Amino acid sequence: MNLFSRRYIMLFFLVIILVISLTTYYFSFQSEHRYYIAYIQVILDPMGIDYYRPRDNPEIPSGKKPVIFLGDSRAYSWISPANTDPYIFINRGISGQSTRQVLGRFINDIHPLRPNIIIIQVGINDLTAISLFPNRKERIIADCKANIRALAEQAVAINSNVILTTIFPVGKNQFPWQATDSTDIASGVNEVNQYIQTLTGGRVIVMDSFDILADSNGFILKEYSQDNLHLNLHGYQALNIELSKILETLSNTPKGISMENWP
Repeated sequence: MNLFSRRYIMLFFLVIILVISLTTYYFSFQSEHRYYIAYIQVILDPMGIDYYRPRDNPEIPSGKKPVIFLGDSRAYSWISPANTDPYIFINRGISGQSTRQVLGRFINDIHPLRPNIIIIQVGINDLTAISLFPNRKERIIADCKANIRALAEQAVAINSNVILTTIFPVGKNQFPWQATDSTDIASGVNEVNQYIQTLTGGRVIVMDSFDILADSNGFILKEYSQDNLHLNLHGYQALNIELSKILETLSNTPKGISMENWP
Protein backbone atom coordinates (compact mmCIF):
# COMPACT_ATOMS: atom_id res chain seq x y z
CA MET A 1 0.00 0.00 0.00
CA ASN A 2 1.53 3.32 -1.07
CA LEU A 3 1.52 6.57 0.86
CA PHE A 4 -1.21 8.03 -1.34
CA SER A 5 -3.61 5.19 -0.54
CA ARG A 6 -2.89 5.44 3.17
CA ARG A 7 -3.75 9.12 3.14
CA TYR A 8 -7.11 8.40 1.50
CA ILE A 9 -7.87 5.70 4.05
CA MET A 10 -6.98 8.06 6.89
CA LEU A 11 -9.08 10.80 5.34
CA PHE A 12 -12.01 8.38 4.97
CA PHE A 13 -11.87 7.44 8.65
CA LEU A 14 -11.55 11.07 9.70
CA VAL A 15 -14.66 11.91 7.70
CA ILE A 16 -16.54 9.02 9.32
CA ILE A 17 -15.48 10.20 12.79
CA LEU A 18 -16.54 13.75 11.93
CA VAL A 19 -19.95 12.61 10.69
CA ILE A 20 -20.51 10.54 13.84
CA SER A 21 -19.44 13.45 16.04
CA LEU A 22 -21.71 15.91 14.25
CA THR A 23 -24.64 13.49 14.35
CA THR A 24 -24.14 12.89 18.08
CA TYR A 25 -23.91 16.62 18.71
CA TYR A 26 -27.07 17.27 16.69
CA PHE A 27 -29.19 14.77 18.58
CA SER A 28 -27.71 15.90 21.89
CA PHE A 29 -28.56 19.49 21.04
CA GLN A 30 -32.10 18.55 20.01
CA SER A 31 -32.61 16.65 23.27
CA GLU A 32 -31.27 19.50 25.39
CA HIS A 33 -33.38 21.97 23.43
CA ARG A 34 -36.54 19.97 24.15
CA TYR A 35 -35.69 19.82 27.85
CA TYR A 36 -35.01 23.56 27.87
CA ILE A 37 -38.36 24.30 26.23
CA ALA A 38 -40.10 22.06 28.79
CA TYR A 39 -38.23 23.87 31.58
CA ILE A 40 -39.36 27.27 30.33
CA GLN A 41 -42.94 26.04 29.96
CA VAL A 42 -42.93 24.96 33.62
CA ILE A 43 -41.62 28.38 34.65
CA LEU A 44 -44.35 30.16 32.69
CA ASP A 45 -47.15 27.78 33.70
CA PRO A 46 -46.07 25.66 36.71
CA MET A 47 -49.36 23.78 37.06
CA GLY A 48 -50.09 23.36 33.35
CA ILE A 49 -53.26 25.44 33.59
CA ASP A 50 -52.99 26.50 29.95
CA TYR A 51 -52.36 22.99 28.62
CA TYR A 52 -56.07 22.30 28.24
CA ARG A 53 -58.16 25.29 27.23
CA PRO A 54 -61.96 25.60 27.57
CA ARG A 55 -62.24 25.14 23.81
CA ASP A 56 -60.70 21.67 24.27
CA ASN A 57 -63.65 20.53 26.35
CA PRO A 58 -65.92 18.32 24.23
CA GLU A 59 -69.67 18.48 24.05
CA ILE A 60 -71.10 15.63 26.12
CA PRO A 61 -73.83 13.83 24.14
CA SER A 62 -77.12 13.30 25.88
CA GLY A 63 -77.16 10.06 27.84
CA LYS A 64 -73.37 9.80 28.01
CA LYS A 65 -71.42 9.85 31.27
CA PRO A 66 -68.02 11.58 31.11
CA VAL A 67 -65.04 9.59 32.38
CA ILE A 68 -61.75 11.44 32.81
CA PHE A 69 -58.23 10.05 32.83
CA LEU A 70 -56.31 12.36 35.14
CA GLY A 71 -52.62 12.38 35.98
CA ASP A 72 -49.20 12.27 34.33
CA SER A 73 -47.89 10.67 31.11
CA ARG A 74 -49.15 7.27 32.21
CA ALA A 75 -52.68 8.67 32.37
CA TYR A 76 -52.14 10.67 29.15
CA SER A 77 -51.16 7.48 27.26
CA TRP A 78 -54.06 5.39 28.59
CA ILE A 79 -56.12 4.07 25.68
CA SER A 80 -59.85 4.05 26.34
CA PRO A 81 -61.41 0.59 26.64
CA ALA A 82 -63.81 -0.50 23.92
CA ASN A 83 -67.52 -1.21 24.29
CA THR A 84 -68.10 0.83 27.40
CA ASP A 85 -71.48 2.48 26.89
CA PRO A 86 -72.81 4.75 28.34
CA TYR A 87 -69.42 6.36 28.97
CA ILE A 88 -67.47 8.94 26.98
CA PHE A 89 -63.76 9.21 27.74
CA ILE A 90 -61.82 12.46 28.09
CA ASN A 91 -58.09 12.60 28.75
CA ARG A 92 -56.60 15.22 31.05
CA GLY A 93 -53.16 13.75 31.62
CA ILE A 94 -49.99 15.84 31.21
CA SER A 95 -46.57 14.26 30.76
CA GLY A 96 -44.01 14.90 33.47
CA GLN A 97 -46.40 16.25 36.08
CA SER A 98 -46.11 15.61 39.79
CA THR A 99 -49.03 15.04 42.16
CA ARG A 100 -48.79 18.68 43.27
CA GLN A 101 -49.12 19.93 39.70
CA VAL A 102 -52.11 17.70 38.96
CA LEU A 103 -53.76 18.84 42.18
CA GLY A 104 -53.08 22.48 41.28
CA ARG A 105 -55.01 22.25 38.01
CA PHE A 106 -57.89 20.09 39.27
CA ILE A 107 -60.45 22.89 39.49
CA ASN A 108 -59.52 24.34 36.11
CA ASP A 109 -59.46 21.08 34.16
CA ILE A 110 -62.04 18.91 35.92
CA HIS A 111 -64.86 21.07 37.30
CA PRO A 112 -66.18 22.29 33.90
CA LEU A 113 -66.53 18.70 32.64
CA ARG A 114 -68.74 17.56 35.54
CA PRO A 115 -67.38 13.99 35.32
CA ASN A 116 -69.27 10.96 36.44
CA ILE A 117 -65.99 9.10 37.00
CA ILE A 118 -62.37 10.22 37.41
CA ILE A 119 -59.59 7.68 36.86
CA ILE A 120 -56.45 8.88 38.67
CA GLN A 121 -52.96 7.60 37.84
CA VAL A 122 -50.24 9.82 39.27
CA GLY A 123 -47.22 9.78 41.57
CA ILE A 124 -44.29 8.32 39.65
CA ASN A 125 -42.78 11.73 38.84
CA ASP A 126 -42.66 12.50 42.56
CA LEU A 127 -40.98 9.21 43.38
CA THR A 128 -38.33 9.24 40.65
CA ALA A 129 -36.97 12.35 42.39
CA ILE A 130 -35.85 10.10 45.26
CA SER A 131 -32.79 9.15 43.21
CA LEU A 132 -31.83 12.80 42.83
CA PHE A 133 -32.65 13.78 46.42
CA PRO A 134 -32.20 10.65 48.59
CA ASN A 135 -32.04 12.76 51.75
CA ARG A 136 -35.58 13.98 51.04
CA LYS A 137 -37.08 10.53 50.48
CA GLU A 138 -39.45 10.58 53.47
CA ARG A 139 -40.74 14.07 52.61
CA ILE A 140 -41.22 13.17 48.94
CA ILE A 141 -43.24 10.09 49.83
CA ALA A 142 -45.30 11.92 52.47
CA ASP A 143 -46.17 14.73 50.05
CA CYS A 144 -47.07 12.23 47.34
CA LYS A 145 -49.50 10.45 49.69
CA ALA A 146 -51.07 13.71 50.86
CA ASN A 147 -51.59 15.01 47.32
CA ILE A 148 -53.14 11.78 46.09
CA ARG A 149 -55.57 11.82 49.00
CA ALA A 150 -56.37 15.48 48.27
CA LEU A 151 -57.14 14.61 44.64
CA ALA A 152 -59.54 11.89 45.75
CA GLU A 153 -61.16 14.28 48.25
CA GLN A 154 -61.67 16.97 45.61
CA ALA A 155 -63.21 14.42 43.25
CA VAL A 156 -65.59 13.17 45.94
CA ALA A 157 -66.49 16.78 46.79
CA ILE A 158 -67.89 17.32 43.28
CA ASN A 159 -69.87 14.05 43.48
CA SER A 160 -67.63 12.14 41.08
CA ASN A 161 -66.91 8.48 41.50
CA VAL A 162 -63.17 7.84 41.72
CA ILE A 163 -61.18 4.95 40.31
CA LEU A 164 -57.89 5.49 42.10
CA THR A 165 -55.23 3.31 40.53
CA THR A 166 -52.15 2.19 42.35
CA ILE A 167 -48.95 3.58 40.80
CA PHE A 168 -47.66 1.46 37.93
CA PRO A 169 -44.41 -0.42 38.65
CA VAL A 170 -41.12 0.76 37.16
CA GLY A 171 -38.52 -1.18 35.17
CA LYS A 172 -35.52 -2.71 36.88
CA ASN A 173 -32.99 -1.15 34.52
CA GLN A 174 -30.99 1.92 35.43
CA PHE A 175 -32.53 5.31 34.80
CA PRO A 176 -30.36 7.77 32.81
CA TRP A 177 -29.86 10.01 35.86
CA GLN A 178 -29.19 7.18 38.33
CA ALA A 179 -25.93 5.65 39.44
CA THR A 180 -27.79 2.52 40.59
CA ASP A 181 -30.86 0.54 39.55
CA SER A 182 -34.52 1.35 40.26
CA THR A 183 -34.71 -0.27 43.71
CA ASP A 184 -35.14 2.96 45.69
CA ILE A 185 -37.86 4.19 43.37
CA ALA A 186 -39.60 0.80 43.43
CA SER A 187 -39.62 0.82 47.25
CA GLY A 188 -41.21 4.28 47.20
CA VAL A 189 -43.87 3.08 44.75
CA ASN A 190 -44.61 0.13 47.03
CA GLU A 191 -45.01 2.35 50.10
CA VAL A 192 -47.34 4.81 48.39
CA ASN A 193 -49.38 1.97 46.89
CA GLN A 194 -49.92 0.49 50.33
CA TYR A 195 -51.28 3.87 51.41
CA ILE A 196 -53.52 4.14 48.32
CA GLN A 197 -55.15 0.84 49.27
CA THR A 198 -56.34 2.43 52.52
CA LEU A 199 -58.31 5.09 50.62
CA THR A 200 -60.90 2.69 49.25
CA GLY A 201 -64.46 3.32 50.38
CA GLY A 202 -67.31 5.69 49.73
CA ARG A 203 -67.05 6.95 46.18
CA VAL A 204 -63.46 5.73 45.86
CA ILE A 205 -62.61 2.41 44.25
CA VAL A 206 -58.96 1.37 44.31
CA MET A 207 -57.90 -0.45 41.15
CA ASP A 208 -54.70 -2.40 41.82
CA SER A 209 -52.87 -1.74 38.55
CA PHE A 210 -49.57 -2.69 40.19
CA ASP A 211 -50.82 -6.24 40.79
CA ILE A 212 -51.74 -6.53 37.09
CA LEU A 213 -48.48 -5.14 35.71
CA ALA A 214 -45.73 -6.26 38.12
CA ASP A 215 -43.61 -9.41 38.12
CA SER A 216 -42.79 -11.43 41.24
CA ASN A 217 -40.01 -8.97 42.13
CA GLY A 218 -42.22 -5.89 41.90
CA PHE A 219 -40.90 -4.59 38.58
CA ILE A 220 -42.91 -4.12 35.41
CA LEU A 221 -43.43 -7.25 33.30
CA LYS A 222 -41.36 -7.11 30.11
CA GLU A 223 -44.37 -7.80 27.91
CA TYR A 224 -46.04 -4.64 29.23
CA SER A 225 -43.02 -2.33 29.22
CA GLN A 226 -42.28 0.39 26.69
CA ASP A 227 -39.40 1.74 28.76
CA ASN A 228 -38.53 2.08 32.45
CA LEU A 229 -41.54 4.29 33.16
CA HIS A 230 -44.15 3.77 30.45
CA LEU A 231 -46.47 1.01 29.31
CA ASN A 232 -46.92 -0.33 25.83
CA LEU A 233 -50.27 -1.12 24.20
CA HIS A 234 -50.42 -4.59 25.79
CA GLY A 235 -50.03 -3.06 29.24
CA TYR A 236 -53.02 -0.78 28.78
CA GLN A 237 -55.06 -3.61 27.28
CA ALA A 238 -54.37 -5.67 30.40
CA LEU A 239 -55.48 -2.75 32.60
CA ASN A 240 -58.63 -2.22 30.55
CA ILE A 241 -59.87 -5.73 31.30
CA GLU A 242 -60.14 -4.82 34.97
CA LEU A 243 -61.24 -1.24 34.26
CA SER A 244 -64.12 -2.43 32.07
CA LYS A 245 -65.38 -4.63 34.91
CA ILE A 246 -65.39 -1.67 37.29
CA LEU A 247 -67.14 0.57 34.77
CA GLU A 248 -69.81 -2.05 34.15
CA THR A 249 -70.45 -2.27 37.88
CA LEU A 250 -70.77 1.51 38.12
CA SER A 251 -73.11 1.70 35.13
CA ASN A 252 -75.45 -0.68 36.93
CA THR A 253 -75.45 1.56 40.00
CA PRO A 254 -77.55 4.56 38.89
CA LYS A 255 -76.95 6.61 42.02
CA GLY A 256 -73.23 5.88 42.17
CA ILE A 257 -71.39 4.59 45.20
CA SER A 258 -72.35 5.51 48.71
CA MET A 259 -70.14 8.14 50.34
CA GLU A 260 -70.75 6.98 53.89
CA ASN A 261 -67.61 4.80 54.08
CA TRP A 262 -65.15 7.45 52.89
CA PRO A 263 -62.16 7.22 55.28
